[in-house]
Amino acid sequence: MTLMKDATPIARALVEKTKERGAGRGLLGSAAGNVARNVDPTFHPQQYGVRTLREFVEKFVPDLKIVGLSGPDPIYGLVDWQAGLESATPEDFDAWRVWVSPSSPFCLAVSKANGAVRPLDRSQEPPDGSVRIMPAGIHVHRTIAEDFLKELGGEAPPQLQAVLHSPQPDWWRAWESVLRQMRGSDAFRRWLKHRHDGLLAALRGELEAASVSPIAINQALESVVATHRSKRAAAAQSPVGTGSVQPAVTKALPRASLTSNVVNSDVRLSRLVQAIVARMTDEDLRRLNLPLGLVLDALRDRSTNP
Repeated sequence: MTLMKDATPIARALVEKTKERGAGRGLLGSAAGNVARNVDPTFHPQQYGVRTLREFVEKFVPDLKIVGLSGPDPIYGLVDWQAGLESATPEDFDAWRVWVSPSSPFCLAVSKANGAVRPLDRSQEPPDGSVRIMPAGIHVHRTIAEDFLKELGGEAPPQLQAVLHSPQPDWWRAWESVLRQMRGSDAFRRWLKHRHDGLLAALRGELEAASVSPIAINQALESVVATHRSKRAAAAQSPVGTGSVQPAVTKALPRASLTSNVVNSDVRLSRLVQAIVARMTDEDLRRLNLPLGLVLDALRDRSTNP
């Protein structure tokens, strides 16, 4: 029987590093992995009876909690940081993506005073003066789809009707698959607008039910949409991680060489792929066909640096 390692040294280092960074920044999950490996170069969560670094923090570091997120990366703060959620909110937070994803591990914290929107772990309580808004459930998405078919009337494709009335719990996968085949059509454009308007109306209803003031509701809705638009625009203009790649590659290669042209083409392709992925829904991502070897490598890397 293999004995688990003592988590105390790493837990202590994580708390100290979080204090050092302060409530204005917090500690990124990726940075927490580096802290753990500085203490123990052979660090792996499974050595402590957990699967991920996030589970390690939850089990062995009670002084820390998730106060925000940067993309999928959690931001840790001290449990007594009441204002940490607001100040540690990353610039790339996509509130719309959280709201429309039923399986998101996060929800929204909305200020009743000014409508400010912040990310919130589902297990956390919202800050004083804020309300918790959970992501739109599957029933909300089904209702929006049903209303869309009613709007189309006799123009509704039989395939969509069959999918919507399917008893399968993951009916939306087939729904999205049928709609993708209709890209560029008037019905597809109408669906995008209908879905957006329906989800926005549902969010307004949740905020009204939580007794948020009309002025704060309008501000919150504008904020939720704005974070999504800014995230998409940033991804299209300068995908994460590509800004410094092309100059470095170009300098390392002979000018006007065939190799340079090929590498630059690969860089452009990489940028294009990342821009497309940034626009995909969770359902689209789950349907991607990926080489098994690359998936296993990514999972191995993620287990040591969540």
